[in-house]
Amino acid sequence: MPPQAPTGAPQEASWEDVITAIAKREGVNPLLALAVAKRESSINPNAVGDSGKAIGMFQLHAGAASDTGTADRSDPLQNITGGVKYLRQLSDQFGGDLPKILQAYNGGPKWVAEGTVSPAAQAYASSVIADLSQSVRTGGRGGGAGPRGEGAGQAAPAAPVTAPDTSLSALTGRIAARRKATEAQATARDALRTSGPLVGATLGSIRGA
Repeated sequence: MPPQAPTGAPQEASWEDVITAIAKREGVNPLLALAVAKRESSINPNAVGDSGKAIGMFQLHAGAASDTGTADRSDPLQNITGGVKYLRQLSDQFGGDLPKILQAYNGGPKWVAEGTVSPAAQAYASSVIADLSQSVRTGGRGGGAGPRGEGAGQAAPAAPVTAPDTSLSALTGRIAARRKATEAQATARDALRTSGPLVGATLGSIRGA
């Protein structure tokens, strides 16, 4: 059964389209939301974590569902909304610090706040940031869908970030440069082709425009 797009999303929507629309609605950068969903479940609405405690595309566990007012985390649209809201909450809590946001999403905000982040959570954050860097290099179409973790649980070890600077400001600059190049190519071809709502998105802030 195809996903039902929220208001403002394309009528024939893919799950990526739905995640993008909900992320924009909730004030979260779509590229971040997509990268987390891909890393958590390969955007599989039926995904279940290894321990059975985290489910859905954003691998929501009961605690995160409660924190975000998600009544039924097995429902795909509620799962997406809950996962995106949880990212927004963590962004607010950790002042937009991307590594901390991702470490907290995977391992829990308590440990990040206390400065005792597990190696698994560190590896998870590095892997998602690497996916974001890849997405920048491919104009928003990249981002690796990797082995499923426990979402706010445990993640499989992943390759470390290879880019020398993965700060939000650096990623913003790379996305802006890539966007200008893409727009120039499209103008030269006199045929504007987009890759959906992700075109033109930036990581200047975790919060979308």
